[in-house]
Amino acid sequence: MPAHERMLGLAAARGYDLTGHRAVQVGPDLLERANVILAMDRAVLTELRGQMDADVPPQVRPLPRRPGRA
Repeated sequence: MPAHERMLGLAAARGYDLTGHRAVQVGPDLLERANVILAMDRAVLTELRGQMDADVPPQVRPLPRRPGRA
């Protein structure tokens, strides 16, 4: 499934083109096997951190702005 329109806009504002991205639902399996998960905003970041297993948390952080972007 293509990325949500809101995510496309948030990514574009940070200098990222997600038009070729395919979204997936984040669940326990993905959280266990991911090395890094980038959240598009603080609400998503908070939700993801709430789903993580405290014993083996992946790196979950906000999507950084690309260099040269405000």
